[in-house]
Amino acid sequence: MQTATPWQITAGAGSRNIWRAGRRYGTPDSSDLTRSISRSAWGAPPPTTRAESRAVAASTSRPSAARARARQTQCRQESGLPRRADAHRSTAKTTPPPVVTTGLGLSRYTRPEPPPPPTPWTSVLLFSIDRPVPARLRVRYAVAVHRALVGLVRDGAPAILTGAYQEGARRPSNRVAIQFIGPDAPHVGGTALALLLPREADDVDLTVIRMAAQRLRRVNVAAGPFRVDPPLEVPADRFWPAPAEGTVRWWRTEPVAVPDSRPPRGGAWSLADAVALSVALVWRDEFTVSGRGDARYRELARAATERGVRVGSAVRLMGEDVGRYVHKVHPDTVIQPYRAVLSLGDLTGPGTITAIGQSRHLGGGLLVPRDLPAELAGRLTA
Repeated sequence: MQTATPWQITAGAGSRNIWRAGRRYGTPDSSDLTRSISRSAWGAPPPTTRAESRAVAASTSRPSAARARARQTQCRQESGLPRRADAHRSTAKTTPPPVVTTGLGLSRYTRPEPPPPPTPWTSVLLFSIDRPVPARLRVRYAVAVHRALVGLVRDGAPAILTGAYQEGARRPSNRVAIQFIGPDAPHVGGTALALLLPREADDVDLTVIRMAAQRLRRVNVAAGPFRVDPPLEVPADRFWPAPAEGTVRWWRTEPVAVPDSRPPRGGAWSLADAVALSVALVWRDEFTVSGRGDARYRELARAATERGVRVGSAVRLMGEDVGRYVHKVHPDTVIQPYRAVLSLGDLTGPGTITAIGQSRHLGGGLLVPRDLPAELAGRLTA
């Protein structure tokens, strides 16, 4: 009978027990197998019972289980997963982050103020001139500028400049207005000629007027010709500077204004009513009123008052040649120029340039800022 070698003994039952244990506890590596072979080769008897096989398998699998746990820990650390001790438990309390209160304050929502309606004139061509224009001569000087512009355009001058409309054509609320400002006119710092371009004009007519204005250099009047510099165009709603702090923007007529119509029949009619009517006729498209003639005039004055138009003071001009403040007027019309201080309510902003009255297109009725203390303005508008 051939004697088994140590190798054969190792590869016998002990080996089978080792691999059986490997399937249960983990596959032994080469070092475990070497120790098992060395144990059998040096005379250790192979396990013959199931208990011995379990003992041998356990002794060879312990190092592999430890290394497996070490590899699992290493993989967990490399992957960023939390350790078991750091894992969230249902009994753990979550501490919220601190609430930042620096720079916070209380505020509330308010309804925004509606924007003012479109300005009667959209932009201003501003000419610096070489001499001051007396207040009593502004209408006469404005007529001279009007004739010079129409002469530069020649044939085909737009009606928005001439004021001559075909029979049956709709007349706009405002046309090109010519005004003089001084001696501290904004944007030019001296006496200035202002050409106000109306909102209702079309682009072709405005282009013709701008081209003529660029060519205007000399204006002839009876008192002697005067020269003008090339014009600067300024938005009409940003013409005047903002009112000082603690004051409210009111306006005064410069030099005077002339009522647009005679006093309407059918009841009392004050000078303040005439001022309100003049304002309403400038912003005519902002009001929807019924009636015709005198009844319509009364409705327009009332509608302007409802929009916040207030007259602080109004005084008729007496003892002067009142005809110098108008260009053309019906022979039966009584000319009653006046000086007034008024508020335009919510019809326009504090920077808008505008004019009122019968002569607003030719040197009269210009409204210049007359700022009042807020307390006084509040009493006048109450």
